[in-house]
Amino acid sequence: MTTRRALIAACAAPPIIVGCVLLADSLAGLGGRRLLWPDPPLSISEALLARNAGEAKALLLAAADPNQPAPARTGAPPGTPAVLSPLEAAVRSGQRPLVQMVLDHGGAIDRESGLRLACVAERLGEQQIAAWLGELAGIVVRCDEGAQ
Repeated sequence: MTTRRALIAACAAPPIIVGCVLLADSLAGLGGRRLLWPDPPLSISEALLARNAGEAKALLLAAADPNQPAPARTGAPPGTPAVLSPLEAAVRSGQRPLVQMVLDHGGAIDRESGLRLACVAERLGEQQIAAWLGELAGIVVRCDEGAQ
């Protein structure tokens, strides 16, 4: 009987150990720090899409380029492009203060990008942001399927 128990213990130990490690990793993830598979750092676009003003500000202060498109791997609603400029991510967040933050840190808006972003905002139901972007770009916002 002791040989049988030893064999059972030997077979059961590895799955139990793996389960404990995975459980510990999951619990550590709840605290924001993964053990086995750390989450990649947020891009500026992801921080803005997640409406994480603190992280976005920290990235901008750490010299993140406010005009460089960045991946939006997490936190993006369905239908969101995989790579967004920080300004587009801020517009898609629906938060005017986030759009202003990107602009304050050098985000560029011209007539063409202003129309495109205003139409994105309008399509998302953010008419006030759309009108404001039109004013900033010096355009009258008229969106059609070609402008989006």
